[in-house]
Amino acid sequence: MEEKKEKIIETEPEDFIVKADKAAKRLEEAHKKTEELLQRQEQLMARDRLSGRSEAGKPQKTEQDLKNEKDQADADQIFHSIYSKKKR
Repeated sequence: MEEKKEKIIETEPEDFIVKADKAAKRLEEAHKKTEELLQRQEQLMARDRLSGRSEAGKPQKTEQDLKNEKDQADADQIFHSIYSKKKR
């Protein structure tokens, strides 16, 4: 029985080294993948900001808002055309 214990003790440190080496390789691969994903996310965020698609916090104009703006522009144009004729 003592022979078995000695074999186990002799092989254990080697097993730990192998396991630690495998774990280190997995961590390195995970770190590389994380760096790639972070770089990709930064590129996407920069592209969104530069293209003007980053509109968080800005109220979106509704169809009614756009119609009201067009109506106001038409009314202004009519008013200015009438007012400028009366001045002459």
